[in-house]
Amino acid sequence: MKLICAGVGGSRCLVLRFRKANILLDCAVPLDSALYAVAGAGADAGTETAPGEAGLHRQSAAGDPAGDNGLLDLTPFLSLLHTLELHAALISSAEALLALPHLLSQPFEPPPEQQKLEQAAIDAAEQLVAERWAAAAAINASRNGVYATGSTKMPTKAAPDAAQAGEGGDHAPTGGLETDRAGPGGLPSAADLGLWDLPDRQAGLLAGSCWRRRPSLAAVRYVLDRVRPVRYGQVVPLDDYELTAAPYPCGSGFGHAAWQIMDGAERCRTVLYLPNAAPSHAFAPQLPLALLRQPDALLLGPHMLAAAAPAAAPPPPAPAPPPARPGLAGIKEAVLGAVTSGGVAVLPVHATGDTAWELLEALAASLASADLADSVPLMYTGPRARTSLALASVSLEALGPDRQAAVYRPAHPFAFDALLRSGRLVVGSSLADPEVRRRLWPAEQQPGQAVQQRPRPAVVLVSANSLLHPGGDGRELLLRLGPDPHSVLILPHAAAPAALRGIRRIYTQAAAAASASQRSQDRAAHAAALEPPGPQQSQPPPLQPLRMRLLHLPLHGAGASSGPSPGGLLDLLQLLQPRHLLLSSRDHALLQQAALLRQQQQQQQPPGGSAAAPPQPQAQPPAIQLARESVVPYGWLCQVAVSLPRNVHGALVSPDLLARLQWLGAGPGLQVARLNCVLVFRGGAWHADPVPGSATSADSVAAAVATAAGGAVAADQLLLLAAPAPPSPQAAARGSGAGAGGAGAGASGGAAAAATVKAEAGGGAAQAALWTASPELGPLLAALSERGVTHVGVEVDAKVTRLAVNGTDAVLELRPGGAHIHTACPVLRQVLTDCLMRQLTAI
Repeated sequence: MKLICAGVGGSRCLVLRFRKANILLDCAVPLDSALYAVAGAGADAGTETAPGEAGLHRQSAAGDPAGDNGLLDLTPFLSLLHTLELHAALISSAEALLALPHLLSQPFEPPPEQQKLEQAAIDAAEQLVAERWAAAAAINASRNGVYATGSTKMPTKAAPDAAQAGEGGDHAPTGGLETDRAGPGGLPSAADLGLWDLPDRQAGLLAGSCWRRRPSLAAVRYVLDRVRPVRYGQVVPLDDYELTAAPYPCGSGFGHAAWQIMDGAERCRTVLYLPNAAPSHAFAPQLPLALLRQPDALLLGPHMLAAAAPAAAPPPPAPAPPPARPGLAGIKEAVLGAVTSGGVAVLPVHATGDTAWELLEALAASLASADLADSVPLMYTGPRARTSLALASVSLEALGPDRQAAVYRPAHPFAFDALLRSGRLVVGSSLADPEVRRRLWPAEQQPGQAVQQRPRPAVVLVSANSLLHPGGDGRELLLRLGPDPHSVLILPHAAAPAALRGIRRIYTQAAAAASASQRSQDRAAHAAALEPPGPQQSQPPPLQPLRMRLLHLPLHGAGASSGPSPGGLLDLLQLLQPRHLLLSSRDHALLQQAALLRQQQQQQQPPGGSAAAPPQPQAQPPAIQLARESVVPYGWLCQVAVSLPRNVHGALVSPDLLARLQWLGAGPGLQVARLNCVLVFRGGAWHADPVPGSATSADSVAAAVATAAGGAVAADQLLLLAAPAPPSPQAAARGSGAGAGGAGAGASGGAAAAATVKAEAGGGAAQAALWTASPELGPLLAALSERGVTHVGVEVDAKVTRLAVNGTDAVLELRPGGAHIHTACPVLRQVLTDCLMRQLTAI
């Protein structure tokens, strides 16, 4: 098995080479890529890029963050992916397919039917794509003069044709490959993107080759129409020879999935791809540990762990102090502080539902507990706001058990309907919605005074993409509330450090454009009145500095990663117990630090005890193992290889299962029984467990039980063995040592086995078996006598022990290195093999 990392951080992308098949594991784009590109490289918070300044992503004088190049996204290293022949693509979340249009535009695209994504993630991707390309259409419309920057005109619903016409179909990188990383016009550096561990050469390659112009809506639609939706637990084939994959919830968000790849032909190996995981989530189902334990290889997403970046040498200018508590508690504290002081709390969210749904419920409860539910409205505006809330109520499979159980009361899994009926929640397509305007703006406000008037205290969730285009809800509120120190803008999702700098630059450009527009309007008014402007009127109005607080408080994760903490992943690894662990070098270093810290905590002497008593020496705690065999770190644009074992097709049959067998005659010297069991792979071996309840031999019943019990195979087989016969006194004397050896188990009628018996699950009898030097013949002779073979001759020389069945041509030769069976009778070969292997054979 080989693994290639083609994208790190928010643009994660892995290629798994497994059994001669190249499997693409995600091809993601950070949701805030365009916001990162607006921030530039090393730009100051109040620096505005001059028109015509060199750089890959110049800012236009009109305040358009897209400039002349269109919106840019940070993608994986597509040049590497273009050289590989991809056989399948397994996608774990909505944003993990946003870079696929760049691949499908090439002639060596993967087969369309081999792209697989969980059903809920496809629904979330539909909302995300519609919202992102609505912003692209608005940018294209602003270039054509539809929007006036700084005016009160609100955007209408974007047409897909406008987005398609504005974006075109050019997927090539914009501008040249030479990037001035220190200049204000360049793209953000690797450290600005949360990738502080990349070497300088790779950081330059990232800036020069991984930024791509956002593809057209038609290209994205082409991808979505060819992705095959699957359900959690649904097994899908990847080739024609038992290479399959199945998605399972990973507990990190709506529709997020972990993929289990299984090689069921002769090897029974499993590979688990875990791009993200969360110990607890507000509504997402948890990772099913019972089904995913002990994989042969565990692949963690690159830069999966949440960790804050090391402090840079020059600190950012005047950072706003964050609240005392991170996560949801910090968001509640900041929101309540803003609305109680007369300000507005603005929270940009994406249409995937991961953040918006959790925030709406939590903030509604927080406002109610503070007696502000009637005076402070809670709003959600955006082109897909209503559709997103509707999606939350119909996608039951992607919700946790508590949310699913709500439909049996009956009730909605979320409280959105109750909040809408009571008027505590207002949903609109934009700020121009009549109900939104009535609840947000003062009644005496006039249209011409929109920029000068401050809205009422409110909590507003807006589309994150609306920050990128003139007339968007996010930019409109940022422009009006920027000078207000009582208001706050909170990024509630994981984002790179460049995100807040991008928001500051958007405000600087929007405020400058509004000032220039106001100045031109004043000049036009004086020219129409034939009055020369006065000395004060000829001066441009001063730019209002940004006094609004900007906070980054992710609900899950930290910094640019929404994954678990190193300590949380350490606990998860102790439960999964993978044979091999493959993770990025950065995450490996963080896990080693967490393991060392935990080991030091275990070594500390517990408090208490007498001070006079000398300290007793304590045993050294065992080192924390991340994997059972090996830990393999990988890096960006690097390939690593791991040798996976071949798991033997043997099953440990419980005595309870053997006791249930009913043997029937199958001819002279033979007996047959039907074995109905559930084969489960645990502890590195197969176990044949009884089917619970009163299930019959029906395959459908066994399959259902296997799924519920975490089984891998529902087996309904026939066992054919030699008929037992009463042992003779001579054989009993020869087999007097059978009790101490624990040779095997009698399977006649209702006789229960005294010990667990190994059963061979593959077809056909084995030709050889391992043996030890100087074999003990007592257990073997006892097993032969139980199956009716009582006349056996034994010859022993220096290296070979021969057992000959009298009256037949059957000879069993035992050597220190193995055993050989010589006979032309298939029945005798079967009997001798069973007794020698001390196993049952499923035929």
